[in-house]
Amino acid sequence: MESQIEIKNATRAFIELMGREFTDIKGRVAIDKLLEEKQGHVKDAFYREDIGGIDIYWGDERSGLCHILMERDKRKTSGKKFVRRLPDVIERGDTFPNVDFNRLNISYRGKVAIISFELYETETTALLTAFYTKKDRSPGEG
Repeated sequence: MESQIEIKNATRAFIELMGREFTDIKGRVAIDKLLEEKQGHVKDAFYREDIGGIDIYWGDERSGLCHILMERDKRKTSGKKFVRRLPDVIERGDTFPNVDFNRLNISYRGKVAIISFELYETETTALLTAFYTKKDRSPGEG
């Protein structure tokens, strides 16, 4: 269930951050796989008609699921329980613009997922960038 990364013009640091790709899994199963492996990414882990495929990745202390877990743990809340709510937000949430032009917010029941759009040559990738509760951030903060 893994394959080589085929991201055109990606920096070496980005390729290393993304790690190996896990395939043939979607949604909550994809999140659980990354939680188990503590590395890698899943291309098109989620799909929305208005966005297309959305990738998720393990990341590090600054980004990805790893970062989200660490931030939750700092707040003394269960990071794993929190990220397992992510599928509901992505699949059922309403979209609205982010202050950053290449990002989009998805909001559902007080939680917000931020999707970042990255362009590689002629292909755009939608990547989960952040996930938080509305009370974690002030209004207008991306």
